[in-house]
Amino acid sequence: DKINKLKRAISSSRNNIADWIAEKKQAEKELAELKSKINLIKEVDDKLKVLNANFKDYSIISKAFSNNGIQALELDSAAPDISNTANQILSSTYGDRFTISFDTQRDSKDGRKIEDFVIKVFDSKSGREKRLDVLSGGETVWIKNALYYAFSVVRSRRSGFCFKTRFLDESDGTLDSDARIKYLNMIESAHRACNANLTILVTHSMEIKEIVDQKIELT
Repeated sequence: DKINKLKRAISSSRNNIADWIAEKKQAEKELAELKSKINLIKEVDDKLKVLNANFKDYSIISKAFSNNGIQALELDSAAPDISNTANQILSSTYGDRFTISFDTQRDSKDGRKIEDFVIKVFDSKSGREKRLDVLSGGETVWIKNALYYAFSVVRSRRSGFCFKTRFLDESDGTLDSDARIKYLNMIESAHRACNANLTILVTHSMEIKEIVDQKIELT
């Protein structure tokens, strides 16, 4: 009986050993898989660190080139120079009637400053200041072209690059006869301020055709 009991105990122990060996192999397999996953996690973590570093760089670049970035700073810096130049161009033709100013920021509902760009024009004749987009057609032609030339002058001063040839396509269409003459005078004044070599003006105006130095007639 003792021998049989011992045999059964030995057999049971062998079975247990076999189970333990199997469990050990399974555990070793799972351990190897876990080590592989840990290595994979480390690789992913390293990549994530690189991506986070790149994200910070890209965020800086994105912010720099956003509406509130470099262009806003450049606009804030150039705005006084542009308005002064535009006002000088206007003054050479219209006297002190029109004065341009820029609002580059506005207040939000929650009190924050928001980057903006609103062009305002003071008309000394009426004594009122208006936004450019609510002016009459003729006044808008004067102001916009003075601004176009002012932008060109300021860019030339800052970059050294100058537009030597300029094109205006029937931009005088909404002006009356007297206004067209003043408009041409303003173009000539802006032409000199920009140090341009040639301004090509496409027009149907007989008044302008009669006083320009050079003209090409197309029929």
